[in-house]
Amino acid sequence: MVSCTEEDLIIPPPKAGFTFSIDEETGGIVTFNNTSEEAETFQWDFGDGTFSTLSNPRKVYMEDGTYEVSLTATNAGGSSIETQTITIELIVIITDEDPPVITLTGEPVIELEIGDEFTDPGAVANDEVDGDISENIEVTGEVNPLQPGEYVLTYNVSDAAGNAAEEVTRTVTVNYDDGLLVNGDFEQGEEGWIGNGLEVREEGGNQFSFSNVTTAGNPFDVNVSQVLPIRSGSTYRLSFNAVTDVEDGRTILAGIGLNEDPFTNVTEEFSLTTDEQRFSAEFTANFDSDNSRVIFDMGAELGVVVLDNVSLELLSQNITSLPLTFEDGEVQTTVFNGAAFEVVEDPENSGNTVGKLTNSGVEFEGMFFSLSTPVNFSSDKLISMRFNTSTAGVPVLMKFEGGTADPVEVSVVAETTGWQNLIFDFDAATASYSQLTLFVDGPGATAGDFYIDDITQTNGQGSGGGGEAGCEGEPVAAVSFPVTFETCESFINTFFGEGSLTTELAPNPSQSGNNTSANALKVVKAAGTNRWAGFQNPFPENFDTNKALRLKVYSSKPNTVFRFELNSSPQPEGSGNPGPQFRTVEEANTWVELEVLFTGIPPSNTGLNQIVIKPDNPDGSDGTFTETTETYYFDDITFVDVQNGGGDNGGGDNGGENETDSGTNIAINGDFETGDDTGWILFQNGGLAELDNTENNGGSWSGKLATGGPSNPAFKQEGIGAGQVSAGDEIRVRFDHKGVIVPPGGVFNVLLFGEGANGASFTHVFNPAPVPGEDWTTFTGSFTIPADADVSNGLSLLIEAVCGGDAGCSVEANIDNVRVFINP
Repeated sequence: MVSCTEEDLIIPPPKAGFTFSIDEETGGIVTFNNTSEEAETFQWDFGDGTFSTLSNPRKVYMEDGTYEVSLTATNAGGSSIETQTITIELIVIITDEDPPVITLTGEPVIELEIGDEFTDPGAVANDEVDGDISENIEVTGEVNPLQPGEYVLTYNVSDAAGNAAEEVTRTVTVNYDDGLLVNGDFEQGEEGWIGNGLEVREEGGNQFSFSNVTTAGNPFDVNVSQVLPIRSGSTYRLSFNAVTDVEDGRTILAGIGLNEDPFTNVTEEFSLTTDEQRFSAEFTANFDSDNSRVIFDMGAELGVVVLDNVSLELLSQNITSLPLTFEDGEVQTTVFNGAAFEVVEDPENSGNTVGKLTNSGVEFEGMFFSLSTPVNFSSDKLISMRFNTSTAGVPVLMKFEGGTADPVEVSVVAETTGWQNLIFDFDAATASYSQLTLFVDGPGATAGDFYIDDITQTNGQGSGGGGEAGCEGEPVAAVSFPVTFETCESFINTFFGEGSLTTELAPNPSQSGNNTSANALKVVKAAGTNRWAGFQNPFPENFDTNKALRLKVYSSKPNTVFRFELNSSPQPEGSGNPGPQFRTVEEANTWVELEVLFTGIPPSNTGLNQIVIKPDNPDGSDGTFTETTETYYFDDITFVDVQNGGGDNGGGDNGGENETDSGTNIAINGDFETGDDTGWILFQNGGLAELDNTENNGGSWSGKLATGGPSNPAFKQEGIGAGQVSAGDEIRVRFDHKGVIVPPGGVFNVLLFGEGANGASFTHVFNPAPVPGEDWTTFTGSFTIPADADVSNGLSLLIEAVCGGDAGCSVEANIDNVRVFINP
């Protein structure tokens, strides 16, 4: 480690030095050559009362004599002096006929913004006889930084002999932009402006607003305004010139506000003097209307007010609007009475971003959101909000203000601790509002942290008649597909050991993307609940196991694995069920559509009729418990025809005959022809994973998987394609396979993982899964890597044989010619 001491910071002074030569023809013209070292500035004394600051000056001596010439060289460390004697013997009589030279200090063209301070950088003038005569420079012209325009400064000087330097000029431009306003400088008269105090006058070619208050009253009694759209939560900068004739000065109010009832405004008081000043202030709108305005209220005090060069700039545009998910981290909020607010990581789900409101424990503390798009209650009356509290029974009041009618408010009680969904019914409201205010225990003194998320406006029907969401009565078990949850048909049968799992009909938490319906099935799985806990429903009608199950899922937790099962209700004695299927929902708080195809259905079971769904139940996790309380929504559950081939969610056998081996293959030893496990990791997991030289589809070797009771042996390629694969790439997996699955419960899975800096960035289960048969078949599955996935450490491919606890289940399969293509 290298440290810096005071000695290291000492700068040595320069070393002054120079040489000179005397013109042989005249004997009086001397050229100086500066040889100083490490110097920054120079001061010459020519010994005849003249001086120069040039580095290498030329001096004309007019008389014979001996002159002591000194050079002072200076830098930040100090200065040094070199002195030499020069003897002048004139050969000819020299007359001073050469003019001095003016050099500008700084740029010859300068641009200012109106209101900026301006100080002339000046100029220097040097003469060969008189030396530095900068102090004799005459500057004409002036710059008024409060008025836009182009200003020219001229610089002139003459030496002692009367020789005039060539005139030098500097151009200074003062820029002005009225921004969002029209005619902010009043040069077009009254265009764009309104108000009873408006009178445009002209003086010296400049036009301005002139208002003379002869009777003091309310500030708004005399005003000048301009109407324009202003968006709630956006921040603006208002700037203007102003002056008064009142010797002791006077004040005015200026800002932004509504030009209609209730005339909400945000203003500031400005103190004017008899000297013209430029004022500037920033304002954040707490209202929203196309009929808004810039305000100058001047009626409270006597005297003249002159306004000019008014501008309004948009500094930051508010993008806060419903639904509020806090995922982008940017919301326009204001806290009051001691409360605090910030966007943070969900305390129970590190992959989710939420808002945290902190109460200090005083009455009526809270916060409000300034909404860029007003909430219109002409049709949709419900506001849904996820809420997390450590204090049960706390009241939460939601209030809408800054609207086209009087404020409206609704209070509900958060009955339990942890995450829960609160519904605020604004049934009587019909207007539009641009401010959403929240109080947690407003009249009380409950202190602490409260978390909010997914604030959404919905068009649900309310909870009248004991029903939920769009249900007017009590929820009942669904009897046929599709299940849309817009009526009382639902999934009402839940199962768990420890903890709890509940279902209810509820408003759609996010009417966006692929699901804009009004209602959905809400499932809450509490912390400490068995992973195998879930819900189920038998269907007496149109239950078709030859089709794929399709549904939409919304999860409060990212990378959640959902387990899907089919069984019979009642279960025939001795019959088996197909193995479970797993699907991963990678993104939190967004609707995702899943398709599930069940394979290995036992021929003996012709009575399959029940769907079982277990949220957050990865394979092998049945003996564990959930760590956090999570909320899941389900919608539009139905059966659809199976789509074979290689779509983004797909895979399948015999779907690849028209596919070709193209693109970059990143698989290592995919044909197993090294005769060892090069490129592969083999997992026994209670079964058998080995290389086999008795079966192959070309060459001499293949990989073999065989279950042994409840087990899941697997072959895995880990971290392949690092540095080659990128987010957004299409990945195609192809391999040959043969074997046999003995039901019930056997399945052959193919999984693709993204390997990022912090572990797996995604998990994709190919569906349909391959179904081995007695002949070699090619499996093809394609997947597009999500745009935000971290694959800096490549991809991993897992091929596994799985048997659950069903008696008689077995899977035996060989795999060969494994290929993983990038952008085929």
